[in-house]
Amino acid sequence: MNKTISILFKTTTLCLLVLLNSCKKESDPAPATQNNTPKTNTELLTSGKWLEVDARDPNGSLWDKVEECNKDNLMIFKKSGAYEYDAGAKKCDPSEPQIKEGSGVWAFNANETRLKVGNLDYQIQELSDSKLTLLLTGTGFSLEVFYVKR
Repeated sequence: MNKTISILFKTTTLCLLVLLNSCKKESDPAPATQNNTPKTNTELLTSGKWLEVDARDPNGSLWDKVEECNKDNLMIFKKSGAYEYDAGAKKCDPSEPQIKEGSGVWAFNANETRLKVGNLDYQIQELSDSKLTLLLTGTGFSLEVFYVKR
């Protein structure tokens, strides 16, 4: 009888371990705030500094044409609707201020599919907790700009 109980106990334990280890937690498709509601576009945009990592026109990447001293510049979007540039560690001009305060204003359009930064009106291709991709188009040109959050 003890041997039967021991085998039953071991079998039950093994089954429970297999079942518990086979359950996987699904990841949230959208970043969430502390109360598990998805972050707004304003929260996504203003929760960090954005580093430009590439710019492309229809012919390909333009990144090799950007001066090295500009490749570490950061864009900072404030909740107030202002934006600033951080010159990064590699300044093109040593006398350049680290933060160019009062650089301008930004705003979303009504359905938050476009982002106006100063006088430029971008279509938002992607806005997540870690990536921002903007598309600027005009008569005879198209420019896609890629950022990552720092």
